[in-house]
Amino acid sequence: MTSASGPLFERVSRSVGHDSAQRWWDLSEETYRAARGADHGGVLRKLDAAAGADPGSPLSPAFRLWAADVLGRVSRDREAAAAYDRVIAAAESAPPFEGIDFTRQALWSRAAAQARLGSIDAATESFRELAKRGEPDAL
Repeated sequence: MTSASGPLFERVSRSVGHDSAQRWWDLSEETYRAARGADHGGVLRKLDAAAGADPGSPLSPAFRLWAADVLGRVSRDREAAAAYDRVIAAAESAPPFEGIDFTRQALWSRAAAQARLGSIDAATESFRELAKRGEPDAL
């Protein structure tokens, strides 16, 4: 992977440290490439390892969200729905990251996965949980 630079990388680096920011950058690039290609298994293992390496890190929910999204993109919706639950759990115990509400995103995406599975009651409950969170803060 290439060494990252720019204002976003520098801000993240100040927040979580250079090595963690570089891992985040590299995995974001690899996840993007995996989304466009056919080999998702490798990036899923790397994202799981990164999220598990420091579960209290503000990056852990991001890694878990990317993994859940990959599962959804390859029509592994049952696994994706469970993975979104792990995003929510990680987000509850991690400090904020870049003002992103990982729980909100996971609830929205979990509802979509549940709907694709035909679990309309579960999808509706996910949307109810999302509604309880209120409107997202304006950036």
